[in-house]
Amino acid sequence: SDTDEFESVVNKLDGEKIFNLIKELPQMYSNIIFLKYNEELSIKEISENLDVSQNVVSVRLNRAIKKLKEMVDSELGKFQK
Repeated sequence: SDTDEFESVVNKLDGEKIFNLIKELPQMYSNIIFLKYNEELSIKEISENLDVSQNVVSVRLNRAIKKLKEMVDSELGKFQK
């Protein structure tokens, strides 16, 4: 139906926008987000992959998510004006 198609397009645009915002993050953050959510690796696996401690991975992931949320909020603010 048209409603389903519209929702699909909206979801796709949202995904593309988020992907573009992730690419704007510093590389150490975007890499961790990619490994965690695209490759679906655990903190331990990311730690081994990047040769850093699990604590470093957790801190970077939390900072990346926080920064990404700020970027999304900023983008949403542009539409609310």
